[in-house]
Amino acid sequence: MKTWTRTLLIGGLALVMVLAGVLPSAQPTAQAADPVVTFFDIRPGDAGSNPTHLTVGGDGKLFFFANDGVNGNDLQVLDPDTDTITFLKDLSPGDTTNPLQMLPFGDGVAFAASVGFLTTRVGFSDGTTDGTFTVPGVNFVQSLVVLDGVLYFSGDDGVNGKEFMK
Repeated sequence: MKTWTRTLLIGGLALVMVLAGVLPSAQPTAQAADPVVTFFDIRPGDAGSNPTHLTVGGDGKLFFFANDGVNGNDLQVLDPDTDTITFLKDLSPGDTTNPLQMLPFGDGVAFAASVGFLTTRVGFSDGTTDGTFTVPGVNFVQSLVVLDGVLYFSGDDGVNGKEFMK
């Protein structure tokens, strides 16, 4: 088996990818394959739901933002064991939620989203309605990263200006 190694530098850290496998000796040829199909029609009709920020959470569920045509663009989750999609919560009732970033955190995900006029919050979800929320009091959140199980980000607490937070 042949392996290929690629190194990518990100902010001074090296990410090393090792790929293993056998490449065919000839160019692949067109063959019949399973067609690409719509897995789940979240917003019936031709408007589409525009799913974005697809992220596998720590619990193995697929979290994403999508517009269901009723609640606007909000957090949803796919349970791969049951192939069901669940709308989690309207994070900004009466306004539009615009996701900025999402990453695995604990048993779910952490995310940064605009939840109203000039309001960007950090939020968390464990894949349940009660476990999905944004954190009040910290605004203009960006640059989420998890290091050793701790979430770090840039945000403004209204007292110290935009600072490094956890």
